[in-house]
Amino acid sequence: MKKLLLTLSIASLLATKLFSQESVYTLNQYTPLLYDPSYAALDNSASISFLNRSTKITSGITYQHNIFNGEYPFIDKKTGKRFAGLGMYFSKKDAGLSDLLNATSLGLSFAYNLPVWKDQYLSFGIQASYHNKQTSLENLTTGSQWLANEFRFDPNADLGESFTQNRINYVGFNSGVTWYLEDKKHGWNKAFASVAAFNLNKPNDSFFEDQSSIPIGFLARTGALLYHTKRFHLTPQIFYQYENTNSSVNLLLSGKFLFDNNNPYDIIQTGSLELIARSNFSNEASIGIVLQQPGFSAGFSYHFPVAGETVNNFFQSGIEVGITLSRTVWRAKPTKIVIESTNIAPKRSFEFNQSTTPQGNTSSPVVT
Repeated sequence: MKKLLLTLSIASLLATKLFSQESVYTLNQYTPLLYDPSYAALDNSASISFLNRSTKITSGITYQHNIFNGEYPFIDKKTGKRFAGLGMYFSKKDAGLSDLLNATSLGLSFAYNLPVWKDQYLSFGIQASYHNKQTSLENLTTGSQWLANEFRFDPNADLGESFTQNRINYVGFNSGVTWYLEDKKHGWNKAFASVAAFNLNKPNDSFFEDQSSIPIGFLARTGALLYHTKRFHLTPQIFYQYENTNSSVNLLLSGKFLFDNNNPYDIIQTGSLELIARSNFSNEASIGIVLQQPGFSAGFSYHFPVAGETVNNFFQSGIEVGITLSRTVWRAKPTKIVIESTNIAPKRSFEFNQSTTPQGNTSSPVVT
């Protein structure tokens, strides 16, 4: 049995900080449904994404978070109007070999697009999510197992801690709305702003006798294509998160370098290379890189504490790895250009006119 000299304060940390409402990740483009129920109707691509986030909390505990995210837009094939979208995500969290806390979530989202102005839309989203959390003290040790009179540690002694139940299940309801300005010519969004509310039904998630309801949480975000050329895009984003009387702000800056390669035999095709930097203004920062290719995307990021103590005093460092497979459901057909000439040249004939030949002289001329 692995011995870890831990207290239940770490369990409380995991339950309240890491296993509560989702925080903003650097590679959040791979997990959009975790923080925006209306995201499924924002573009014309059907996609499946996977993200792994691994965070070292303290010695012996590494927090793992695996997320699958899928989206499918509904588009009128005749007009190209994107009127709705369907999304689903699956999330699995655990605290490594300690079995201290494990959480599984499954969410289903539906979003509806409402045109409000030229190239501007409001996307309304609703989401239902099922959550299962379980805990175990089997692989942990506490101070109660230290026998002071014998000056030794007894791994078989009682932990001195107990839970009313070691498994809880609940259903949460979330909603969100996003305004966005679309660039139909290039197929991207110029600007957006959204707000989402989580756990509207205030479900109970306590392992103890007292009933502890999850308070309603909010997440607002906004961003815009601040500067762009043919080869470079600069997009800042701001995330504001409020949960359980605590608030946090994340600033994310993305610089995207676009390149062309039309050689069908090369592995790297036309796409982009994106560099990302994020800060939560609470002594934590991260950097990331994302390669975008037709129908494929892969990203990596590293997050780390900066000078001073982190918010939870346990976080050390971690990485994120993401991948996406996508397919465009509808694309506008190129406009055909027909050129018609108004100056029609007269018909010319190079045939010999028999009517000009003199009558009675049908013989060929003789040259002497």
